[in-house]
Amino acid sequence: MSDFDKYFDKLLKNLEDLMKNNWKNFLDAAEADGKAFLLETKGDLKRWTRLLSNGEITREEFELLVGSKEDLLKLKALKKLGLTKVRMQMFQTAVIGLIIDTAFDFFL
Repeated sequence: MSDFDKYFDKLLKNLEDLMKNNWKNFLDAAEADGKAFLLETKGDLKRWTRLLSNGEITREEFELLVGSKEDLLKLKALKKLGLTKVRMQMFQTAVIGLIIDTAFDFFL
């Protein structure tokens, strides 16, 4: 198993923990939206974490790259539940932060 695969498995586990701890009222929808986003961005994350671990990009550049994908976090399942825009923004910020924090813990 590659380092990226280990990172991605850890990221999925961290996402599951985040959802259970902070989004338990919307657990199924939150997990579905979060996992869909991670799978959709997996190729980019693989490339960016390799660059980060090789020192080819800085922490700040990594954060900018990951943050640029925030709009792709569609939140289809959560929208169906009628979550407010503020709550959806909080969810997006939490998932983006989780990706970044997990990468820094794993690769740096």
